[in-house]
Amino acid sequence: GHYPHLDKIDFAYVDKALEVLAGQHDFVQVCRQPLLHSSTLCTIYRAERLCVGHQCYILIKGDRFLRSMVRILVHTLLEVGSGRLDLDGWTRLLSAQASSKEVKLAPPQGLYLAKVDYASIDMPIVPQVWPAGLNLHTIKDTYD
Repeated sequence: GHYPHLDKIDFAYVDKALEVLAGQHDFVQVCRQPLLHSSTLCTIYRAERLCVGHQCYILIKGDRFLRSMVRILVHTLLEVGSGRLDLDGWTRLLSAQASSKEVKLAPPQGLYLAKVDYASIDMPIVPQVWPAGLNLHTIKDTYD
């Protein structure tokens, strides 16, 4: 897999962290270049974990994403699941109160942009090879 040692992750903590992720937050601490954006406020509509067989996926639906935001969020979710960061630390990160030293990027392997919606235009992004058991219909059914 793309992330070794997932057997040491307590996904109950990841799920709790994902519940906190929903809503509007100032994501300044999870953006590599916040000064490039007029605002670092983003709204996350849904954030959840989906497991297919022995593989787990983090699905995040929001109004927009900042530079490296998803990679930082995934890495930090794994930190929560491993016990290296508690839920209070996660909450501080989402309230822009964390130190920028606390954030690291997850490797890009295994991260997929599944779909982009622009008002009335619906444009799915389809990677050349989907992970086994996951397809656009699975994601569409989950979010529609």
